[in-house]
Amino acid sequence: MQVQLGGYLVEADAEATAAAYAGISTPGPEACKCWYCQNWVAGREQLVPPAVRDLLASLGIPLAGEIEVWEVPGDAEPHIYGGWYMLIGRVVQGPVPSASVSREGWDLTFSHGASYPVPAFAGQQICELHFLCGVGNFIPDPQ
Repeated sequence: MQVQLGGYLVEADAEATAAAYAGISTPGPEACKCWYCQNWVAGREQLVPPAVRDLLASLGIPLAGEIEVWEVPGDAEPHIYGGWYMLIGRVVQGPVPSASVSREGWDLTFSHGASYPVPAFAGQQICELHFLCGVGNFIPDPQ
């Protein structure tokens, strides 16, 4: 299937992506015990807006499918969070790497290849869906 998002055209295999995710027993943020990842997991249901949920579903990516999540620490809220999801497919065309598409407060970009190997996706042609968004505190900040 092909997905058009802003200036991106992505060829994706949603069934193969869903099958790869089925091979991941613990999503990235759940596997990490840092406060930032725990905060993300606690707020995920509220954080991912409908337009992004629909995009993830169309690509075969589960809601808890983040391969990586990171946070830019700071005293002010919302904090800036980013991360990415993997999918089996390729970017057919897209704007320059720094161009993002905004969906309900999330900035999205696609990139070619994998940032690092994930065994469930081994041997497949991979691209990634990267995100940036603002996140408040869903669990008490230990600081």
